[in-house]
Amino acid sequence: MESMLEPRKEAPVGTPRIDNLAIIYVVLNVFWTTVVLAASVALWQLRRYECLRKRNVALSIAAVLLLQVYWAVNMVIYPLNGTYPCDLNYWVMSIYFPLGIALFQLQNVQLLSVSARQRELRRQPFK
Repeated sequence: MESMLEPRKEAPVGTPRIDNLAIIYVVLNVFWTTVVLAASVALWQLRRYECLRKRNVALSIAAVLLLQVYWAVNMVIYPLNGTYPCDLNYWVMSIYFPLGIALFQLQNVQLLSVSARQRELRRQPFK
């Protein structure tokens, strides 16, 4: 077992790291991606329910999956240790993250619009 006071031995750049932190990152990445995909499939299959029909489920799933791709790519950078080009990380960061946030905000605006329309209908008297 390594001492906390001794410097950690680094793997040479270009070879993957296989230490405790890298294993935790990979296991957490696989587990969380599985949970997100399972929840997305369940949400897609239940989209006919009344509480979900008001929301744009496809837009929500697209936003979550784009943000999940961004998170998953950033989680594997440490274990890959330089085998993953920095340019690719830059493009993932500059495309997937803003697009995922934009889709998430678009879904929120759409839900706010539906809520405002329902509020208007509730205030109108019955004829």
